[in-house]
Amino acid sequence: MSEIALGTFSENLMASDSMFTELDVREFLYGNNVYQPTSTLAPIVWEDENCHKSAVPDIIDKGDRVVNDIVAEKIMAFDPYGVEIYPAKLLLNNDQADGRYLISVKNIIDVMDDEKSVVEISPVDGSLRVRRLYISKKKLLEIPKQKRLVFRVKGTDDTIFFDGDIINSVTDFFAIHGASGVQITPFNTADRAPIF
Repeated sequence: MSEIALGTFSENLMASDSMFTELDVREFLYGNNVYQPTSTLAPIVWEDENCHKSAVPDIIDKGDRVVNDIVAEKIMAFDPYGVEIYPAKLLLNNDQADGRYLISVKNIIDVMDDEKSVVEISPVDGSLRVRRLYISKKKLLEIPKQKRLVFRVKGTDDTIFFDGDIINSVTDFFAIHGASGVQITPFNTADRAPIF
C-alpha cells in the first residue's frame, strides 16, 4: 500500500507584512483544544491597522487560520471531524475584509511515529519539544477517515495537517485563481512532516 498524502497550508510568513490581533473578547470560543461545536452570528474580528486590503493574504495563520470564503468551502466540503468554523472580519487601515472564516481545529490525534521522530524534554518545564516529526502511516490508518481529514498531532499541536485530497482541492483552486501570501507544503507519511 502506498504512503498517505498529507499537507499543510498557512500564511507565507516570510512574504507577509500583516500582523493581525484579536479585537473582540471571544477567543474563548476557539482558543482552546476542546471540541465543543458553537456558532456565532457576529463575525470574529481581527485587526491590523497597518495593513491595506490589497496586502491581506488568503490565509492568515495565528495558530488557527483565518481564510477566505473559497478556502473555507473547500475544507468544509469534506465535512472534517473536530473543525469549528466561525465567520470572521478583518479590520484594516481605513477598510475591512469580509467573507473570511476562522477555522479552529480541535482534532488532536496520536499519530506521531515514535521511532523516527526526534523528541526532547524541556529541562525548564518538562514539556515535550518535537524537533523532527514523522507521521505514522500505521497509526493514521487505524483512525477513521473523517477523523484524519484535518488534524493536529498530539505532542506538537502547533501545525494543522490536511488530508491530501483537501490539499489538492485548495492547490487546484489557487492554480486557477492565484493565491496571495499562501504557503502550501504537500508531503506523505514517508517524509518528514513540516512543523512550525
